[in-house]
Amino acid sequence: MYLSVQDADRAAYLPHFGAKAGVETAIAHAGIPYTILRPINFYQNDLWLREAILQYGVYAQPIGDVGVSRVDVRDIAAVAAVALTTPGHEGETYNLVGPDAHTGQSTAEEWSRALGRPIAYAGNDLAAWEEQQRAYLPDWMVFDFSLMYDYFQRNGWQATPADLERLTAVLGHPPRSFRDFATETAASWKS
Repeated sequence: MYLSVQDADRAAYLPHFGAKAGVETAIAHAGIPYTILRPINFYQNDLWLREAILQYGVYAQPIGDVGVSRVDVRDIAAVAAVALTTPGHEGETYNLVGPDAHTGQSTAEEWSRALGRPIAYAGNDLAAWEEQQRAYLPDWMVFDFSLMYDYFQRNGWQATPADLERLTAVLGHPPRSFRDFATETAASWKS
């Protein structure tokens, strides 16, 4: 089993995606049994933003205004468990996505609803985001993520109806929503 990224080959010039696309190709030609899981941006990435959300009332992940079909890591784990413990997944590649394509603004709105107070989207200024992140992340990672966010801002990264139908079939239920994740997480942060 290999954890890649949704449609890695679609934007293979992005370092985070291109490296995974190459590994996928190598695995597919290695002559060994495999299943490839392709998630996109995780809901749980927002846990890194807890301080900004709670102390400053700001959602700072610059995912843009087009929409990204983010996914809950619990759905990734569930698909991995199904693929490892039941037959029929050898040679399969699954895009692991959430049911809704969220923008930076809609994500901030979900946090506002879940927390019961206004949370503002910090916006799409990647130069400002890079400047802030250099205090926390190595330069190579800031570069990599900035390219990825630029792509998200220009193109989005959305699930297809077929992705959602296939994922629902493997999970045995629809993928978890960001609203449910935000509600659960806000309740844990409040306690």
